[in-house]
Amino acid sequence: MLLALVFSFLLSVPVFGEDPAAGISLNAPPPPTPVGSLSTVRVPSRPKPSGTLPNHDSLQRMLVVLAAAGLAARPRRRSGAMGVGPGENPAIDEAVGELRWLLDDSLRNDIGSRELSRARAVVEALDSYGPTAIGRLSDAEIETWIRETRGWVGGFSFNEGSDHLRFLAASLRPAQASRFAADLLPYVSGAALRNRLAVYETLARDPAHRVPSGIAVAADADRVRVLNAMAGSGAIQQLMLGVQMRSKELEMLTTGTGLSVAARADVVLGGAGVLAPWQPAQDVPATRGLPGLVGLLDGDVVTQLRRHHSPSSDDLVPLFVHVLAAEGPQLENIFAEVAGSRSTYRDRFNAQDRGHFHLAANMGYLMGVAAEAAYRSAAGKAGTAKTISRLVEVMISVVGAPAGPIVGGGTSIAIKELEDGVSSQIKADGAVIRKHLYYLGLPHEGDIDTVDPGALSAYQNAFAGVRP
Repeated sequence: MLLALVFSFLLSVPVFGEDPAAGISLNAPPPPTPVGSLSTVRVPSRPKPSGTLPNHDSLQRMLVVLAAAGLAARPRRRSGAMGVGPGENPAIDEAVGELRWLLDDSLRNDIGSRELSRARAVVEALDSYGPTAIGRLSDAEIETWIRETRGWVGGFSFNEGSDHLRFLAASLRPAQASRFAADLLPYVSGAALRNRLAVYETLARDPAHRVPSGIAVAADADRVRVLNAMAGSGAIQQLMLGVQMRSKELEMLTTGTGLSVAARADVVLGGAGVLAPWQPAQDVPATRGLPGLVGLLDGDVVTQLRRHHSPSSDDLVPLFVHVLAAEGPQLENIFAEVAGSRSTYRDRFNAQDRGHFHLAANMGYLMGVAAEAAYRSAAGKAGTAKTISRLVEVMISVVGAPAGPIVGGGTSIAIKELEDGVSSQIKADGAVIRKHLYYLGLPHEGDIDTVDPGALSAYQNAFAGVRP
C-alpha cells in the first residue's frame, strides 16, 4: 500500500520539466500498448545540450519522497529511554533478566567481582537505556549490588569498588538514589544533578547524616545550582546546621555568588539558626560566617523573608543579636543595602512598587527584628546604652535624624534622650525599646503626618508582625 502511494505521488512529479521538447513528462498519460504485445514503451531520451544538467529540483523531490517512504516503513525510535516499559524493547528486557540472574545472591550462587563487573558492562552496553534497566530492579537487588561491591566477598580493591559505586550512583534513578542515599553519598559527586539532589535532600533532614551531607554540598562543583534547587524546601537550613563547626564549608555556603533570592533567604535563615546557640563575638566558625550572611541581605531577600517566611517569625533575631555585638560596619551595611540613598529615602518609602509599599514594609520588618535583638542583647548586661546607641547611630546615618514624636509624648526627641530613656527602662519593659525604635525607620524630614498613610500602614504591620 505504501509503495503504491509513493509511486502515485512520483507520477505527479515532473522529472525533466514541462517543455515537451525536453522530453516526455510523467504528467501525460503513457502511449497505449497494443493488446497482447509484450514490448515495452520506448521513452525518447532527453537531448543533452552542452552545459546543462537535469532538473535538480524535481530529482530532489523524488529523493525526499523516497526517504520519507523509507522512514515511514521503519518503527520510530522513542525520544526518551525512561518511558520504555517491559516488552517494548527486547534488548532492555534481556538485560534486566541477566542483571537479576547476576545479582541472585544465595548459598548456592554467591556473587563476586566477576558478576558485578558483568552487571556493570550490561548496563553500560545499553547506553542511555541503562538507567531504565536498573530502574526495574528491586530494592533488594540494588542493596545486594551495593553490599557486595563494598564487601570482602566482592573482591574489589578500594579504588575499584569506589569507581564501581560511582558508576552505580550515576546510573540509578533519583527515587532509587534517595532510598540508598546514605550508601551513595561518598560516591555521588559524579552523578547527574537530579541524583545528587535526591541524595542531598534526603540526608539533610537526617541528623545522623547531616554533617557529611552539608560538607558534600559545600564541596559540590555545582553548589550554586544545588542550593538554588533546594530553596524553599527547608533543606538549606538543615545543611548549614551540619557544617556549623567547620569554617571552610560554612563560608562556602554563605558566600556563593549567583544564588537566587529564595536560596539567599534560606541561607540567611539557616545562618541565624547556626548562630543562635553561640554568644555574640565568640570566636567560633558560626560567628566567622557573619560577614557572608550580612552580604546576602538586601531588599529582595528581606521581601522574601517577610512575605514567604512568616512575618511573625523570630528566626532572624539571633542574626541581629550577633550583628549588634560585632565590630565593623555589618549593621550599617544591612540598613544601607535595604534603605538605599539617604537623599531619596523619603520618596521611595512613600512610593508604591507594583501596588505594594515594599521599602516601607521592609524597613518596618528590619526595625522590628533589630528592636527585639537590641532588647535581648541589652536585657542581660549592664552596657545597655552602648547597644542602643549603636543602633540609633546607624539608623541616623542611613535615614537621617529623628524628628517624630515619642508614642504618647507629642514632642521631638533627641538622641541622648532616646538612649537614656531606653537604657533606664529596658529591664522593666521590653516594649519600651520597640516603642522608641519604631520611629527610627520612618523618614525624618518633617512631621509624621507627611508620611503616606499606605506606607505608614505597611511599616506598622511589618514592624508589629515581627514581634507583637
